Amino acid sequence: MTVASLEQILSDFETGGCEAIETGPGWDQGRATFGGLAAALAVSAMQKPVSEDKPLRSMQVIFAAPMPASGAVAKARVLRNGRSVALTSVDISVGEDVVVHASATFGAGRPTLAVESTADFAPRSREGVTAFNAKAVGAPRFLDRFELRWVKGGGPGSGSKSHKIGVWARNTEKVDAFPEAKIIALADIPAPIVMSHYTYPIIGSSLSWSLEFTVPAAEATGDWFYMEFEMDAAASGYCQQSGRIFTETGKLIAVTRQCMVYFEPK
Repeated sequence: MTVASLEQILSDFETGGCEAIETGPGWDQGRATFGGLAAALAVSAMQKPVSEDKPLRSMQVIFAAPMPASGAVAKARVLRNGRSVALTSVDISVGEDVVVHASATFGAGRPTLAVESTADFAPRSREGVTAFNAKAVGAPRFLDRFELRWVKGGGPGSGSKSHKIGVWARNTEKVDAFPEAKIIALADIPAPIVMSHYTYPIIGSSLSWSLEFTVPAAEATGDWFYMEFEMDAAASGYCQQSGRIFTETGKLIAVTRQCMVYFEPK
């Protein structure tokens, strides 16, 4: 089975006018295409009509239904395109059904006072930590495209009661031509933290997701990134968690928030 790289999928999508979506095999997460890939495609569609001097500042995504590997179509709309800020939205549909709805803000930089982040950055080193086994039973196939070093908290099904996880992550293939997608894909990798409170596999996925860049994605250089997530609460099949993403040198580059769903087996 040949699995297309993230960069190849995005390149083909742009070449085709940012409308028809074909991800091919190997990017599935249960019945759906990996949400990080779906969000990256949505951002590419919204970015197409915006000038390059306006980098992505924030995005919001609703995963309305599973997006299949083929047959989906993206339709983007410019809500406002001002001198500094552009607001866009996109619907990714299969037939008449919207499967992903997203909006984004793009904004040019301006000379202003800068305030440095005070976010704590003291991760355990990834050296000597065994890489996450992407071929483990039950692991989504899309994880083959990434390398993960779990350094805080437990993974899904571990029985950990921690509210926090810390993960070093990188794309195993170059995605430098798409700096936004490089970060977006990594940011959606962690499963709902509540899944680690179980001692057996359960199903979970994102319902809604927001991601904000503290710097333009093109400035987030390097291959390895550290991601730390914290669960605020979980009940009745819904959980809320937030996260921060840092470069290897400790620069905060993005903050994220998700409402996620989880299902216990009947």
